[in-house]
Amino acid sequence: MPTLELYSEWWRKTEACSGRTGDMSTVTFYAVDAPGGAIGLSGTVAHGWWVRQGNRIYLPANALGEEWLVRHEMLHALLQHGSHPNELFVEACHLASIKAWRDSTLRVDPANPQGH
Repeated sequence: MPTLELYSEWWRKTEACSGRTGDMSTVTFYAVDAPGGAIGLSGTVAHGWWVRQGNRIYLPANALGEEWLVRHEMLHALLQHGSHPNELFVEACHLASIKAWRDSTLRVDPANPQGH
């Protein structure tokens, strides 16, 4: 189980790469039982969710220690927006996807080239 200290470190790293600041204590994290690693919300399935209302982050319980995924949702919370601008999610922070996390030379996410 990740610690608050670890999530705080990841929050600071996400602030640093994005150039944005925010108060992580305003974000509520939820662990969801999702053995397949995907969470359904309003008819859409994703690996994790940030929800503006209540500034909530939902993560699969078995992925709470996946740095790229947790920080991906943290970046949404910092931006207070659900889109994936390539300049932040791919180029600056490498958090758009597992591919962007592993290959810092990418300039667009192959699965989402338009950054939606």
